Amino acid sequence: MRLLPTYQQINVPPVHELPPSVIANWLRRGWQDTRRTGAASTLHGLLVTVACLIIAISTYGNWHLAIATFSALLLVGPILATGLYALSRRLDEDNAVGFADVIAVWRHGGLSLIRFGVLLVGLAIAWIVFSVIMFELFVNIEIHTPLDFLRYVVNQGDILFSMWMLLGALGASLVFAGTVITVPLLMDRDIPLSNALVISIHTVGRNPATLACWAMTLMLLTGLSLASAMLGFILLYPVMGHASWRLYRDLVNASDLPARTTINRN
Repeated sequence: MRLLPTYQQINVPPVHELPPSVIANWLRRGWQDTRRTGAASTLHGLLVTVACLIIAISTYGNWHLAIATFSALLLVGPILATGLYALSRRLDEDNAVGFADVIAVWRHGGLSLIRFGVLLVGLAIAWIVFSVIMFELFVNIEIHTPLDFLRYVVNQGDILFSMWMLLGALGASLVFAGTVITVPLLMDRDIPLSNALVISIHTVGRNPATLACWAMTLMLLTGLSLASAMLGFILLYPVMGHASWRLYRDLVNASDLPARTTINRN
């Protein structure tokens, strides 16, 4: 029994192949969208900043739990940016934008988008539980700071621990391939979740180098935000969200797919 339809079973839209150099353009347009949407975008950054500060405070001293929780937050990052995608979509339609658009997309985003959000939250919780269990099983030294954990990762030679890290990297890659296009596509077009997942994976397959560089760019910007005591998220999270919309629109020509017309301000 297949979990996803095959490439031949769905109407896969044309996917463009673009070089990694296009990332600078996505970020530039993401910044422009952030400026044009103002407070509606900044609110997303503020909420993510507050969430990260709460995580940091509540897990202080338990660095293994903090690292697992922050990494799990990356899993749900795409779904949290749904409102940003809606704002960029409104800009593309030359419409006025505001908080009402963010509220509307969450109210009328469709069952597929809700299901995918629940799936990502479930994966994030599972990853936290799994990581804490693995940490307790394999890390037998005192970890007082994130630097201690990084030093342990670099210096230890436990094959099982290495497999855990490899599994985490593989899982992150799979989640990225399944989310980079799926969330903006589900917000924009009225298609089943399974179809959106196939299109997302297909897009990554057509642009492996470019999207690998994009993933590293997101990790770099996230790292800068964390290093700034979370304050960088206020600006960088909206930029990343809007830039992700620009990525979707540049890579996937979804014009022949049924538009999601239920997203409105009423």
